[in-house]
Amino acid sequence: MQKIAYLIALALITAVAAPTHAGESVKVTKLRSAKVIIFDAPEGTQIGEVFREQYTPGAWTVRSEPQRGYVQIAGDGTTFWVKNFAIDTDRRISSSAECGVKLAGSERKMGATRGLGEECK
Repeated sequence: MQKIAYLIALALITAVAAPTHAGESVKVTKLRSAKVIIFDAPEGTQIGEVFREQYTPGAWTVRSEPQRGYVQIAGDGTTFWVKNFAIDTDRRISSSAECGVKLAGSERKMGATRGLGEECK
């Protein structure tokens, strides 16, 4: 019963806090890397690239929440996907798991892995 009350309270708090940015689009303020690769879908095919010097701050807007480490962008009259870590935005957007990533080629197992990669199944 306490768990249900907690979930209801959390839902109410979220519903009250959400309208502060309702209707406002999230703008991409800058590109973090020198070259950002553009994809047709999350983990999809590369369809282009944009260099940091070519980008005009605010020209792109975020269309959806990140999926598998990619975020959907609207800009230049089209819709495309970029890696979430490759951009900075004017507001925080929640991140999601990027599946199949290997850091430094290491496959070491860690002790605290609960929940790690759950979105990738």
